[in-house]
Amino acid sequence: VGGAAREAYREGASLAFKGLLNEAHRSFQSALQAKPGWHAAQLASGAVLLAQERWADAVSALQQTVETNPSDPLGHASLAIGLAMNGAYNRAVETWEQTVKRAEGTEKKAARAALETMRTREKAADKALTALEKAVELRPGFTKAYFNLGILNDQLHRYNMAISSYEKVVELSPGTAIGHFRLGIAYHRIGRTRDAQQAIKQY
Repeated sequence: VGGAAREAYREGASLAFKGLLNEAHRSFQSALQAKPGWHAAQLASGAVLLAQERWADAVSALQQTVETNPSDPLGHASLAIGLAMNGAYNRAVETWEQTVKRAEGTEKKAARAALETMRTREKAADKALTALEKAVELRPGFTKAYFNLGILNDQLHRYNMAISSYEKVVELSPGTAIGHFRLGIAYHRIGRTRDAQQAIKQY
């Protein structure tokens, strides 16, 4: 790879090193426009999105990365991280399994450790979600259970589900200030700025 693609890639790497992530991402995208499907630029672009905590965008970009070069364990590992941070624990486990298959030496050992950690989190999250969902099914007015369900979904980066729970909290108990606050934060995380501001005002 040479010419415009290589130049844009080098510029992106330099900008990322300086912490200028938006500019770095644009440069990596320019590299991909000049050389579509270039694995290194795809991976770098996905890494920048992870650093920016743009989990859904990172997953989309890194999915293309592993499709372009399915043999690279780093691509799979990066995708697994994005999936986990986006709350897709089941897919994250599957992707770590693919990473383990492709990695060697110390990388394989690290991937196995990450896989076991993810499996543990997946089981704990599923168990807690099941218990809380059962609680609100049995007691539809159980405000604290809805609040805890919102917190758990927040931690799993399932923001739309968290919003549904927090909305139920403020419906059942309008005077619960922390419910309005958590709802506002969740709105903000999915870009509903106006709703976020309105909810925070109730805090």
